Amino acid sequence: MNRLTNITKQEVLDYLETNNIKVFLSHEDEWEGETFQFWGCNTSTGFSTFDGPLTEDKAQYAAALFHMLVNDYDVWFGDAEALAYSYVTTFNVMQPAPSEEELEEAKEAMVNAIKEGRVSIAGMPEDSQDTFDFMKDKE
Repeated sequence: MNRLTNITKQEVLDYLETNNIKVFLSHEDEWEGETFQFWGCNTSTGFSTFDGPLTEDKAQYAAALFHMLVNDYDVWFGDAEALAYSYVTTFNVMQPAPSEEELEEAKEAMVNAIKEGRVSIAGMPEDSQDTFDFMKDKE
């Protein structure tokens, strides 16, 4: 695995298994009636906990990312924890890949938004917003 971001759920699970990384619930905290779960992991680099609440899926991704940063990129342990935690709380990770139908729907919605003038493209004259070659093929 050569990339650190946009790892599929199955790649994360395979990485955890291959590298014998165990993800576990460290503790729970309650605040204003809501329960937050804090996670940790055991890796070949040792024991680690993440500074804030996560879901189990995000903790798995963070554990894999943490391990990669420390082992493959020689990032200091504390920085790797913070970077992994920050990444999984900022981005939508461990989601299934979109289907072909979902991708086609999104593409059509974007093309329609441009055609209807709800979106403009920087640097393109306003009067040519609807003259894209890829749009002409769809008509």
